[in-house]
Amino acid sequence: AKLEEMGVRMTVSEDSIFVEEQSNLKAINIKTAPYPGFATDLQQPLTPLLLRANGRGTIVDTIYEKRVNHV
Repeated sequence: AKLEEMGVRMTVSEDSIFVEEQSNLKAINIKTAPYPGFATDLQQPLTPLLLRANGRGTIVDTIYEKRVNHV
């Protein structure tokens, strides 16, 4: 859902996912939370994607306050 919110276009088939190259990604705000919220493990791969997005996005980790070593 967050990738779609950013404008990432994907084609999903039975055994693969194809992601189209894009230059107009929208910045989003992410707030981690226990299930069924946004998983803390997914914030790390989304960080570099947000760097390429237009606008200002934020990532707030509500579970592990010091989990920013990947930055």
